[in-house]
Amino acid sequence: MALDFSIDHDIGDLSSYSYNSASGVAVSGAAAINGSYGLAITTTSGSTAYATADITDESSHDVNFRFTFDPNSITMASGDSFYLLIARTSTGLSLHFLELKYDGANYQISAGTTIDGGSLQQTGFFNLTDGPQTLELEVRGASGPSTPDGTANVYIDGSAQTAKTGLQLYTRPKNADVDIGVCGGGDSGTSGTIKIDDFAGNMTGTYIGLISSSPVVSGSAIIHTGLGFNKPVGTLVTVTDGDNDLDTIRYRCTLDQGVITVTLSGTATISSGTNGTNDLTVSGTHAELVATHATAVYTSLMTGTDSAVIITATDDLANSDELTFSIVAHTVYVEAATQSILNTALATVEVTNATVETVTLTVTGVDSGGRTGTDTSSITTTEISTTLEIYINDVLRTEYILLHSTEIEMELHTRSTAQFTVVSESPTYDFYRPLIGESVKIEYLRTVIFAGPIERISEKKEMHLETVLFQEIEAVGWEQILDRHLVARSFENSTIGDIVDTLLADELLGEGFTVAQLPVSPNLEIGVFNYQSVFEVFGEISEIFGWDWWIDVDKGIHFVESGTNAAPMDIDNSTQYESLSVDLEIGDYRNRQYVRAGRDVTDARTESFKGDGETQNFTTAFPVASITSIKVNTVAKTVGIRGVDSETTYDWYYQLDSSTISQDNAGTKLISTDTLEVVYTGYFPIIVITESGSEILARQAVEGGSGAYEAVEDRQEINRAAFAYDLANGLLRRRGIIADVVSFKSFEFGWLPSQLTNITLPSFNLSGDYLITRVNFEHTGDIDGHFAFTVEATSGEAVGGWAEFWRGLAQKGRRFQIRENEVSQPVVFTTEDLDINESFSTATDSTPTGVIDVDEWGWCQWG
Repeated sequence: MALDFSIDHDIGDLSSYSYNSASGVAVSGAAAINGSYGLAITTTSGSTAYATADITDESSHDVNFRFTFDPNSITMASGDSFYLLIARTSTGLSLHFLELKYDGANYQISAGTTIDGGSLQQTGFFNLTDGPQTLELEVRGASGPSTPDGTANVYIDGSAQTAKTGLQLYTRPKNADVDIGVCGGGDSGTSGTIKIDDFAGNMTGTYIGLISSSPVVSGSAIIHTGLGFNKPVGTLVTVTDGDNDLDTIRYRCTLDQGVITVTLSGTATISSGTNGTNDLTVSGTHAELVATHATAVYTSLMTGTDSAVIITATDDLANSDELTFSIVAHTVYVEAATQSILNTALATVEVTNATVETVTLTVTGVDSGGRTGTDTSSITTTEISTTLEIYINDVLRTEYILLHSTEIEMELHTRSTAQFTVVSESPTYDFYRPLIGESVKIEYLRTVIFAGPIERISEKKEMHLETVLFQEIEAVGWEQILDRHLVARSFENSTIGDIVDTLLADELLGEGFTVAQLPVSPNLEIGVFNYQSVFEVFGEISEIFGWDWWIDVDKGIHFVESGTNAAPMDIDNSTQYESLSVDLEIGDYRNRQYVRAGRDVTDARTESFKGDGETQNFTTAFPVASITSIKVNTVAKTVGIRGVDSETTYDWYYQLDSSTISQDNAGTKLISTDTLEVVYTGYFPIIVITESGSEILARQAVEGGSGAYEAVEDRQEINRAAFAYDLANGLLRRRGIIADVVSFKSFEFGWLPSQLTNITLPSFNLSGDYLITRVNFEHTGDIDGHFAFTVEATSGEAVGGWAEFWRGLAQKGRRFQIRENEVSQPVVFTTEDLDINESFSTATDSTPTGVIDVDEWGWCQWG
């Protein structure tokens, strides 16, 4: 019987699987059912957790998948179920399955498949025991396109249950992968751990049956590709002696690049060859051979030593422009002789090229004595580093996608975007059409790298392709939700965490966002947001503090200090990258920053006026915000609001935001001996300047002239001078440097904006930490369907550092405007030493014309 794969987990890790979901998946001794190790699958509230075995023979619908299973500690509410096994195509289309259910009294199992046309067919549910048992899914395809004689069934401990018959299963795609564990469909009442062991499958229509006895030979293969990946792609080799009568095992490496060492058990001897070489034979009783083999260690003589691994091939190349391998094939033979069930077991590792790793493990059995239990396994595991899957509304839709059209753009402080083309064919024009607002999830190498709703769909048709519809899809990241919610509130003495918590509990309630990363920040003295989007609010507070923020694919909100998020690797002459370039430009540089804000309110101030016998209207220095008191010759007068209170009711009137104080028309006009005293607060416009003296001198030295580069930011919604100062200083800190912008292409996985990478390339005069500001993910254009990351990183203050990223699109459209009747003197802030050699005079009305006020920051207000 030929097995397409066989995994008994006794290697002690997950390397026999081509993929695992990481969380909730482990190989451990506690999970062992047969042998020393087993697969433990842990779920919480029905969360998915599974491992994937590759299927190499994709030519048949006749499949068998067998494994031992123990419900163990899992608890399930009555009626809860999940898919314990799913066999699927290379694009993720589900084909055959086992569904586990709990009816309130018993665990139950059902087998099923999807037939031609896509409808689901399955057996009834059959009771299981609450303990170890062997399950085997068996599916048989139909004999023709119009002959519905396919079947689906499940064996429980070798006993066939009532099959689902009459299935038209002929034109459906064939298997490429099989997932085992909690593969999907879990319910919230399901939590705990199940055990799985001895997982095997074949595509030959042959019943596998119960587990045989006494595994004698085992091993695995691991490949390091030299492209930055380090993926286990081997599959366990198991040779079974059904009659327990093996008396000789031969270990041999065909290439002199490794040695095998064993510790002899009992009276076992090395009958030929020498221990610690590449060719030796051990003889003894069956028990002695089993014990001796358990000690066998293969040691690589190439680049390091690998213990407890029979086969290891390593690429030791140090550069990316030579993609050949020093080892093309590395073979280990395990031979059994003299009354053995198996006389040859061949294990071969072959690296076909730099991005496709093929591991071929073959165990061939010859029954020389007419005995039962003969086993033949041919396993080819291929892992391609360009696996891309696209889900729309949580349904795998990769089969509709032109994968080479997929592109993702990620840039900090802006919305990430994804584009791809959907192709749907239907002679009846019943096309598959995604909808605006449906969610998109893009996985690369089984990791989600983009998630968010569809924002735009453009449908196109090609001439002479009447039955084919092309749809260009544009999706945006979850940041789009932040743009839909407005903030109309103020914050005082608040940390970023205070602000985010408030917005989550109010404006973003029900949107599914959580706090993923949020260290304690300094306090923001004052923040006033006047119907600005949450996206704009996050952008403004990040500008002020010089922090980075982003939303991850799980709607987690991250705020971090710039320069604290590490990239997957650093760049130097020993790392692999392509097409590196360096750009330097003046761009948005400035060394003197103006912020033209709204208006703040003065402290309470007193102004006095003399009468002339005629005037009843007196003008204050600032538009009135509030009146504290009005007195004539120290006698308090009543005060009303013009346009609100009736005439003749009060002695004096004022109007908010007006500089005119008016006497009631019936009042006695003031003469020259009368003194009007007004105590009030007034509005004054905010203009803030901050500058970097060192940068101005540096530009002056290079260019001559003044060296000044001035920029203005118009923020009319800011109505506190302190807030405007925070913003001005933050903008100067981030944009007051001419940065190196480094771009390169990488096949390494995990690049994201906000990360920090160290770049040391003397030929480019680059040395130091660089902040990643933009990452594009796109097809490389080759015929093999590879994808790569194009990374843009910038030097500067985030690493002593630059942490500025572009502001939101709504902010970009703001215009600077000149307003009438505005005081032109700005509030000046500086971080440089300031010498004051001014003398201050006093006007005839005793009102000071210059005031120095030093606050807790150490900055001065003059006005």
